[in-house]
Amino acid sequence: MLVIVNRMTWFVLVVAVALAIAGCGGGPKPKYGLDFNGQRAQKKIPAIPNDWVNYNTFNNANEAAWRPPGIVDYSKPYHARKSVRYYGGTITDEMDVYYSGKSWSMKSADGGTDWESIVVSYSYEDEQKGRDPWTCGYHGEAGGKDLTLDEAETMLKSWGINRLP
Repeated sequence: MLVIVNRMTWFVLVVAVALAIAGCGGGPKPKYGLDFNGQRAQKKIPAIPNDWVNYNTFNNANEAAWRPPGIVDYSKPYHARKSVRYYGGTITDEMDVYYSGKSWSMKSADGGTDWESIVVSYSYEDEQKGRDPWTCGYHGEAGGKDLTLDEAETMLKSWGINRLP
């Protein structure tokens, strides 16, 4: 019995050390984070604020996502999150999501709540191909629609949000 306990202790110890060395506290460090904000500024893409937190830690191999720290007051307009995708290590696109603070009960059988939002995306692949890199969309209680970047910025300003603070 003592031999089994001893082996078990060694096994647990070896596994614990291996996990500590491998860093099982999350995935790889996100790419194209705060250090990429200078390039974002050149393209008029919102920077990742210094105090935002990466909440997609186990998927940082292909995509990283940030959001404001702490608890958010969902009844007020705010910049909700930024995600950056980089398949194969090369940045492909990034997306910023904004909420107006307006919400409503969904009409589906399972209920739930939905929020008025605007999504602004920038495609580095489209830019490289000479196409318009911006894709914007609005989601409201009556449905959704595509927007131009100017329309999205105008709507965001009406909510009290500056896309490029």
